[in-house]
Amino acid sequence: EDLAQRRAAHERRVAALARPRVPDLEAPDGPWRWTARTPDGQPRSEADFRDRAVLLFITAADCPPCEAAREELERRTRGLRRRGLRVIGVDGGPRPMAEAPVFPVEALVHPGFGRDVGISLLPAAILTDAEGRVRAIAQGPFGEPYVWLTEKAETLLRGR
Repeated sequence: EDLAQRRAAHERRVAALARPRVPDLEAPDGPWRWTARTPDGQPRSEADFRDRAVLLFITAADCPPCEAAREELERRTRGLRRRGLRVIGVDGGPRPMAEAPVFPVEALVHPGFGRDVGISLLPAAILTDAEGRVRAIAQGPFGEPYVWLTEKAETLLRGR
């Protein structure tokens, strides 16, 4: 099986898994709606980020795989961020972190964010286009789903 066939098979698996678990993310009539706060308490929502593609990285204080995924995503998105991808770290665990997530551009806080949006496994990442529509979702420890997600971000940025 060549790489293209494996990627296609993976995309089908991800699509089949993501839709039932996160039904509210793909609103047929427009953008996915969400809210969170900055570490100093200022409210933010998807409307604040409609100018560019966004990668929300959802992490938690008590999540050892989150740190490894954060480091790998930071490395993999460096060039994408220079080209306009907005990457936002969301402290979405059940308990607030002692400090806001530092990865890598902006930080938001919303205890339970993952649960509230239907994510069943942390870490997780959600890629949206400039109109706020969900384009890709990755969940769990860093691996092929995140590679696929960053490839989707690359494609999205090329299409702008």
